[in-house]
Amino acid sequence: MSEYSSFDYFWGERRRERRERQARREANHQAYLERQRRRAERQAYLERQARREANRAAYFARVTNNVLRFKAQYEGILEDLKRQGLDSFIKNEYDAIQQKIMQINSLLEVDEIEAARDISLEIGQTIHSLIPLACKQKEEQQIQRNKQRVLQEEAERREAEIRLQARQDFIDQMRRNLETDKESNPESITEAIQKLDVLKKKADSMTDADLQEQLISESDKVDGEVADETVRREVIKAIYQSLKKTGFIVNNPQLSGNVVILKAQKPAGQQAEFSVKLDGELSFKFDNYEGQKCRKDIDDVTTLLDECYGVKLSNRRVLWSNPDRIQRGSKENPSGGNAQSTNR
Repeated sequence: MSEYSSFDYFWGERRRERRERQARREANHQAYLERQRRRAERQAYLERQARREANRAAYFARVTNNVLRFKAQYEGILEDLKRQGLDSFIKNEYDAIQQKIMQINSLLEVDEIEAARDISLEIGQTIHSLIPLACKQKEEQQIQRNKQRVLQEEAERREAEIRLQARQDFIDQMRRNLETDKESNPESITEAIQKLDVLKKKADSMTDADLQEQLISESDKVDGEVADETVRREVIKAIYQSLKKTGFIVNNPQLSGNVVILKAQKPAGQQAEFSVKLDGELSFKFDNYEGQKCRKDIDDVTTLLDECYGVKLSNRRVLWSNPDRIQRGSKENPSGGNAQSTNR
């Protein structure tokens, strides 16, 4: 081999080794990128899994709380039956529910939450009939020990008392519900409470259908008036903001009878007064203006009510008082011009 061929062979080997090292580095880099990609995918999977587990844990926590809450109610009912001595009259039903409550406890201990919930639902479908059933069984045993006539009269009397008490309890519950909403519409709800008190006194002389009809009617009426009051409050807020945006200094709303009155004034003395009834009738008066100069304020306020707050005026009637006065404070019109409008 010549000197030149040896030299070429040497450098050829060096180039081959460099290419191999480059190939190994490239392969190692690709392997590193693949490991990074897999690591990222694994991390994303673990995060999704963690979110699923968190949602599942929250779901089971809610179900567990509900099961425990209802279980406490069921145990309270059973305790009431036992305290009244009624458990012996419905021993089979009483023992069956106790057994199901024990099953709920066992299932909760091993985190079988949904199975415990299903048993709780089964109990809920039957437990509320235990007291009437126990009373019935007791009365039937009394009938067997005493004369038929006396026991029948006693059963009828007890049934009437239970029915009356149930009616009165229901009316009392409605009354308590109204008391909690009293601030939303004090007058209407106070009137409804008074009517419920009258119905409670007459409950024993009314049929179920008549009592139910009157209770539903009164409930619907109150619901409607509360809804109307809610709408009226939104309208008052819209009027308040519209007057402020047009330069008025607005006083706090005042309730006069069944009408909410909102008064406002400008530093120059112009005045505005809005009245809103529960049935949706709205009237306003702009006073202490010269001629029909109040028209601009009226237009500004009503435009804001419509465009910004969605309060649209329909069936509008405008009444002008002294619109042609030449000078404010004249003998013919010492208070200036004013305009009144009514909207229904």
